[in-house]
Amino acid sequence: MMRPKVLFFSRVSAEPNARGNATYMRDLMRALDAAGIDVELALLDAVSGPPPPAWDSPATASERDFARQRILETRPHVVLVNYTCLADLLDAAPAETLTAILTHDVCWRRAAVFAEAGARQDGLRWDRDTETVLLAKARLLVAIQTEEARILAEMSPGAEVLLAPFSMRPCPIATPPRPGRCLFVGSDADHNRASLLWFLDAVWPLVLAARPEATLSVCGTVNHRIKKTFPNVTMHGRVEDLEPQYAEATVCIAPRLVGSGLEIKLVEAMGHGKCCVVNERGLSALPPECRDAVLPAADANGFAATLLRALGDEDLRWVIGRRALDCVQCFFNPERTYAPLIDRIRRQAVGSASLCDVSAQSGLTSSPRSASAS
Repeated sequence: MMRPKVLFFSRVSAEPNARGNATYMRDLMRALDAAGIDVELALLDAVSGPPPPAWDSPATASERDFARQRILETRPHVVLVNYTCLADLLDAAPAETLTAILTHDVCWRRAAVFAEAGARQDGLRWDRDTETVLLAKARLLVAIQTEEARILAEMSPGAEVLLAPFSMRPCPIATPPRPGRCLFVGSDADHNRASLLWFLDAVWPLVLAARPEATLSVCGTVNHRIKKTFPNVTMHGRVEDLEPQYAEATVCIAPRLVGSGLEIKLVEAMGHGKCCVVNERGLSALPPECRDAVLPAADANGFAATLLRALGDEDLRWVIGRRALDCVQCFFNPERTYAPLIDRIRRQAVGSASLCDVSAQSGLTSSPRSASAS
């Protein structure tokens, strides 16, 4: 039997330890490959012509031409685009091809959160109507967390919505942490920058006032656009191997002031059995059954108090870390997270093969879908 084939268009590469979106992409492609599904990642960064005005601008004419040619050459069972902004690329897919969007988040909702917080957002300020039009170009929407899957289903009732969160296998760390060490991991994405600056300005001084020996390690490219320095904070930049950082961390922090989707680094920290302090926005992205596997905090004073409590209570950290490992094992293991998507791609490949047989017998040929087809 022919292996199912997915053609995956993206403006960003799946570079390891670079960004949460790249980590998610790598994780997804690895799971599909392990399931016997061929994935071709077609990067748009080398496409000739004017570059898009913003990272999340709709597909350019050159990108659409490139996609049309690659679809014609590869004849995939599934055409998948990375983020809703690239949905116009799906117009070139034949009618029998499954068109899909890896959404990552709900764009208009993300924009609303930034506006409410008064935070600076990279990229476009999406509205619901614009996003709804683009979502309608796909027959399948892939959501990263449950609440966004519900919203996407409301926005695009004619599409199939599948949940496929980032996956993680539990890998607890046995070595004792460094006392008082906190850890934040994040790329230079706008939500990481805004959230970390809020923590450093509003929360960290309260922590140091009560525990002057506390330290914070910041790993990832989030430091690129943070010019200020802060006491007891080390900006490591991009780190090739995060294992030693997780091993030294007594507590991991996920201060999510703005943003949407799923906090990839939060799942990774939980998968290492770490006690994590999370504010309400980060907490809401987790499955309801996992919300007692982290320590929630509502505001700056609450975040500082909860972090101080965790730093000083080894028994509490053990209980929360154990719950975190159980949560990851149950809700984020690869067999569970990607099973519905893998099954859908396999069924599409079988259906496409049958359709090709019928078409060959009848002399029918396929043609690209119209811009409004779903």
